[in-house]
Amino acid sequence: MKLTTRNLGIYLSKPIKSVATGSLTNVTNGAPVVVTPATISSFAEGDIVMIDKTGFEELDGKFFPISNVTISTFELDCSDASEQTGSSTTGIAKIFKMDGLQENLSKWCLTSYSYDQPQAETIDMSTFCGTESASGQPQPATYSVAGIVDECEAGMAEMMAALKDGDERLMTIKKPSTPPSYVFQTVDVSQYSESYELNAAITFTAGGAIKTGPFSLYCKSCLDYLPISAAVSGANTTTAIITFTGGPADQDYSVTLTATGPTGAIVGLTPVLISRSMTAEQAAAAVATELNGKQDGTGTDTLTAVAASGIVTVTENGGGTIVTLTAVIA
Repeated sequence: MKLTTRNLGIYLSKPIKSVATGSLTNVTNGAPVVVTPATISSFAEGDIVMIDKTGFEELDGKFFPISNVTISTFELDCSDASEQTGSSTTGIAKIFKMDGLQENLSKWCLTSYSYDQPQAETIDMSTFCGTESASGQPQPATYSVAGIVDECEAGMAEMMAALKDGDERLMTIKKPSTPPSYVFQTVDVSQYSESYELNAAITFTAGGAIKTGPFSLYCKSCLDYLPISAAVSGANTTTAIITFTGGPADQDYSVTLTATGPTGAIVGLTPVLISRSMTAEQAAAAVATELNGKQDGTGTDTLTAVAASGIVTVTENGGGTIVTLTAVIA
């Protein structure tokens, strides 16, 4: 799965120590995990939570987006505690919000981001009797960012506050996959500089230490995605069939359609986009929408296309023969 930085989101939180915490009264041993908080009104769709004190090693100290918020519960996206023997009745959740009046996780509009994890230093323990070495303490990971100075931008304001107070914050990277994947890490900001050049934007670089992480969270692995394929049968009969298989789609596809009715070629057919993560059923529905109602060049013959369970059934309005039908995926 190849990604670009288009629609990449990077966010910086308020100091973690100041972020509101909610108590949890039940945490299931499922996949995904379903959480019952003491006060559900504190949580909203799309919040990021840091779970702790549940006794579940799969959850404690880790970050999760939440979804399917009901009147009493929510789910931890991409979570799996199915190896636990039962539910937990204790726990806490720090609540990070990306929007709204309670926003404490601000979008950080950057032009670049990188991090570095140095190797542990090697301690030379050689003597006259021979050469020997041992691994030293791991070196702390660091990160660096760059951007354009915008004093009204919330993320930059939070960065400057972090530079001043030195407090640990959550940095969240939301990748533009479907569904989104995330990188979570807690950081400080200890370095900042600006650059001024003639007839150019004022730019900055900044950086600091990565205190914990980075932790990557993938809701789907590459193995969960498969190519979409299409097979046509029944051409030169009264009913033609297009059967879609595979998926969710491992990439974007274009389906080129051609068809001929009793009195000539069906006109007006345009390529159908099958977006990454679409299922065979969704691909069939999109193709049926494109075929349905299309006429030949004389306007005499009209197609009827119906999709069900990944299969498109195509007929001609007068009960005539579908002479040819092709669906080429590329």
